[in-house]
Amino acid sequence: MPQTMKECLLEQPETMQAVIDGGEQQLTEVFSVIGRGPFQKVFCIGSGTSLHAALAAKYAISRYCDLEVQVFTPFEFLNYGPHNRLDATTLVLGISQTARSIGTIHCMELCRKKGAKTVFVTAEPENPGATSAEVVLNTCTGQELVGAKTKGFTSTMAMLYLFSAGLGGNHLDLGCVPELMRETIKRTGQVMEALSVEYSKALSVTILGGGPLSAAARGD
Repeated sequence: MPQTMKECLLEQPETMQAVIDGGEQQLTEVFSVIGRGPFQKVFCIGSGTSLHAALAAKYAISRYCDLEVQVFTPFEFLNYGPHNRLDATTLVLGISQTARSIGTIHCMELCRKKGAKTVFVTAEPENPGATSAEVVLNTCTGQELVGAKTKGFTSTMAMLYLFSAGLGGNHLDLGCVPELMRETIKRTGQVMEALSVEYSKALSVTILGGGPLSAAARGD
């Protein structure tokens, strides 16, 4: 049977636990390659769901590190000047769940040539595109074949929060998150059917969110 979006939604607590279990090893490997700076700026690059995860990561990096943080699509990065500011004090995160985004791969290749430190953030580290960066940060998502990413978004965001805390010399404990997610899914399931009937009659739906939640709002 084909994988469904609902299945992926329901798998999020287990996926989050995988992030927690694998996070320390992932961060150790990444920081052994790129170090912890000193960096002056961080550029995050992605498209689609990966762009939304990058937007959330911006707030995490800003919280834990006193750095300039900017988020770009690959097209913006390559054509509107940020690549001209690359140097050894720049850290670039290329985010692509499948490691197949041609634009993101091109950005990472350029960043390496310019001497920036580069990390490819992906759920599929075995794909060749991930080698465009110096080191890979595996989001521990597991398989997600459906087009609209659900557990891919939450696991990427969680791993980026762990990375951001580590970059700033802090430890972030996500141990309570899997159970909170289970409870949220349970409670949501109890009201979702009635809400879906109600909102199916709406002429339009506006989704609002601020700060890190703006990324989730855009993803919807």
